[in-house]
Amino acid sequence: QLRKPAPGMLLKARDELGIDLATSVLIGDKESDIEAAHNAKLPLAIRFSDKSGIRSKADRIFSNHAQIAQFLTSFTKQQHSVCERDVRGH
Repeated sequence: QLRKPAPGMLLKARDELGIDLATSVLIGDKESDIEAAHNAKLPLAIRFSDKSGIRSKADRIFSNHAQIAQFLTSFTKQQHSVCERDVRGH
């Protein structure tokens, strides 16, 4: 099924576009987006909402795009550092 919260849309993208879901991040503005990410076993689901105090199963909630960009930049650098250590055997 391709309708969220079923993971079908993400699995189809994986199959047709070669996306590695194990290293993917989903950013959504609805809880069904977050549920789809979890159902597809994505490691990180981010919720964008300008409403304070929302309840969500998201790993992170941000209220503006700049916060998301800053977090992803930091997250990507951290992930890259971990990969380099793994490759070097440290």
